Formats: sequence, C-alpha cells, structure tokens
Amino acid sequence: MPLRVERVCEVGYDHLQGARFRHATQWKRWRDDRAPASCRYDQLEVTPPAELAALFAPP
Repeated sequence: MPLRVERVCEVGYDHLQGARFRHATQWKRWRDDRAPASCRYDQLEVTPPAELAALFAPP
C-alpha cells in the first residue's frame, strides 16, 4: 500500500545516490510552511565533485 504524503521535513545530507539520500542524513525540522507537492529532487543543491589531483597537488 502506498504512503500518503502529508507532511514535509527538512533534512541535511552528505551524499545522494540516484534518488536516495546516503551517508549521514540528519533530520532537521518539520516544514509546516511547505506543501508536499512543492518539494522535488531538482530543487536540491548539487556540489560538483572536486578533482582529487587538484586537492592533493603540491602548492
């Protein structure tokens, strides 16, 4: 049986894998100011991955 989407919560996360939150996801708060239909994955901030060679290059 599918779940009824009735409430919105704000979460913090370290990583997305496809459409799933992964690694250290934290619940932050209920969002009574948002409707469930107004929340979509395309609204998530995406940080491009850093290149390891640039991170570990000598100064």
